Amino acid sequence: MSLQQKIDIRNLDWPLNILKCKQQLNTLERGDRIEILAKDRDVVKSLVALIRQSPGFHVKTEAGGKTIRLTIARGPKHSG
Repeated sequence: MSLQQKIDIRNLDWPLNILKCKQQLNTLERGDRIEILAKDRDVVKSLVALIRQSPGFHVKTEAGGKTIRLTIARGPKHSG
């Protein structure tokens, strides 16, 4: 699995931050992952809820200082 893209939504207002993330998530193929940098905990909660409702996606969150990092992966590639 390799990092496909990094998105910084720390300075985007709602709903643009959610829309930008959703748009990028729709481009992910199996085995891809994306990293999102956010600062608003409510936005993070909304993104996590959105991702958990999307089949085949997995999310990991890490908080450090004022930045929250979400790593979102789309299910593993199937070989063969």
